[in-house]
Amino acid sequence: MLETIRTIDPKAGLLASVDRRSAEMMGGVGPMLDRFLALQGCRIAVERNLMTVAPDWFVRRIGSDRVGVRMTDTVDEIHHWMGQPIRQITTDRPDLAILERDGG
Repeated sequence: MLETIRTIDPKAGLLASVDRRSAEMMGGVGPMLDRFLALQGCRIAVERNLMTVAPDWFVRRIGSDRVGVRMTDTVDEIHHWMGQPIRQITTDRPDLAILERDGG
């Protein structure tokens, strides 16, 4: 799907949201990342549980300007991930993220 969007509009912003299940469906984490990294400018939001296993590996592999974490919905998680060298966090609790960003 993202490849189709890139073909239709080469300048469109892309975000791949990945988790353990999507990695398994694409033949593993490495092949999955290779597929999305090949899409120029595609950002990758890695599900929290998968990212927690090896955050430094994901940052090195994807680059801090293209990697984010998703599903951080508690104050402790938001605080932790805001301190990491990643581009973004995705949360269902933007109110908590804004409070944390602004110093609580």
